[in-house]
Amino acid sequence: MKPNLFQLATKELAQDGFLVWLLQWADESNKQYDPQLNECAAFFAKMLLQKQVPAAEKIHTVTAGRKGLLKNVDVWAVINQQYLLVIEDKTVTERHSNQLAIYKKEAEALCAAKNWKPVYIYLKTGSESQASLREIEQQEGYHCVTRAELMGWLGKFQVRNPIFTDFYDYLCQQEMAEQAFETRPLNQWDAACWRGFYQFLETQLPEEVSSWRYVANRAGGFWGCWFHSRACNGYQIYLQVEQAKLCIKVEIPSDSPQRGKCSRESWQNILKLKAEKQLPEIIKPQKLSNKGTWRTVALIRAEDWLGKPGEVLNKQQVVENIKKYLSFIREYARRTDDK
Repeated sequence: MKPNLFQLATKELAQDGFLVWLLQWADESNKQYDPQLNECAAFFAKMLLQKQVPAAEKIHTVTAGRKGLLKNVDVWAVINQQYLLVIEDKTVTERHSNQLAIYKKEAEALCAAKNWKPVYIYLKTGSESQASLREIEQQEGYHCVTRAELMGWLGKFQVRNPIFTDFYDYLCQQEMAEQAFETRPLNQWDAACWRGFYQFLETQLPEEVSSWRYVANRAGGFWGCWFHSRACNGYQIYLQVEQAKLCIKVEIPSDSPQRGKCSRESWQNILKLKAEKQLPEIIKPQKLSNKGTWRTVALIRAEDWLGKPGEVLNKQQVVENIKKYLSFIREYARRTDDK
């Protein structure tokens, strides 16, 4: 494979540098050096502005950098001496430590002094759940730019600059890696395949998928996907994908009177309903724990809902399988609440 700079420089700092570099190319004075790159960069800057300012005019002047002007911000750009573009740049990690609010406060103080209008962007070239991105937009006031959107913008132009083409090719490689879940045998799935699969589930079951992300634990961690829970008899019951395993779990508040015996009673209720619904593939876990907030009370093995190890995913069948188990949980919650 052709060597790619961004396969070697994978840190967010390297991506920060590329974004600053591209924004600097948007200044119209740079057209003399590379007209195609200047045109693409100006389009990129304008698309970012239009996330918040739909009527943003032509790009004339751009000053961009890291830190410096703003102490904590990943990437900033002053455009046309009118707008301050604040970019929180992410590759794999997600927001943390109230950082978005801190950056906004810093930018607002500067804009008040300079008479600029702030524009806040959360740019993610990795993948993140739709629920998380919605929260960033609705609660944090940032406008999200995804990898797919960025690829669409940059792919419109025939730029020959090798730094630019390396970055664009790297984005394409990430996208192809996540879409490989459609063609790769199930026993060859890696983390990228699971991320691609969970994003597929978001498109097929938008009202059911709650969120997905990586979960670190002592066993080595996994990529998990959660479906919305149902209230029943003082606790919540929900469906969770732990990569190959599909689990029925309960969430029990620490002060719940059901805490001591909830796992056993939940399994007994599931046992009755699964026989009635003719779902023998729903099985008891090896151990029913009576401790902790989140407990697995039943599970479905990979071959019974996802497919056999050497097979390629049957997307529609898997969606139907998940719908069946979600319907099972809804019925379970209704009957338990009726007791």
